[in-house]
Amino acid sequence: SMVLDGMADGLIVLDRQGRAVDLNPAAERVVGCSARQAMGRLAAELTQRWPALAALCEGKGSGTVEVTADDHSYDARLLPLRDRRGRPLGRLLILHDTSERKHAEARLLAQQRSLAALQERERLARELHDGLGQVLGYLNLQAEAIRDQLAQGQAGQAEQALARLAAIAQEAHADLRAYIHDARSARPGT
Repeated sequence: SMVLDGMADGLIVLDRQGRAVDLNPAAERVVGCSARQAMGRLAAELTQRWPALAALCEGKGSGTVEVTADDHSYDARLLPLRDRRGRPLGRLLILHDTSERKHAEARLLAQQRSLAALQERERLARELHDGLGQVLGYLNLQAEAIRDQLAQGQAGQAEQALARLAAIAQEAHADLRAYIHDARSARPGT
């Protein structure tokens, strides 16, 4: 009795008709009533806030179901209870609280999504630096060279250089638009 009362898992002992005959303190907390209040009540009634579990309890067999209510998750297992000769005595409902594991899984998933977003931002920054950053650096150098050509009275050479500069700027602009389009279409849900 001390072991059962000290268990973290909720235990509800059911008779052959599916009525509660005993609950440990953990089960009392889960179903929201004392063992005294639960005695004689059908397990389906005690677990009515979890329709899947109530349906399992209404049946005659055994099984497992996962249920969630009030920010708590439970792995519920219904097992047959038999005497030494194998005759059915009733069933045992075990309610294992998986809330912490579920919360940890949710945190891990959120961290994985954040990491994926960070990696995507890093990739974007690298590509922008490698592509657009270098083009802008080249354009700046060429603009300085053209300014020098104009200062030295080399207008013909400066005009040719400006034409090349305009073509490079247009090409970089087209590349940037294509990259933005690809980045938008690669996002989940778009």
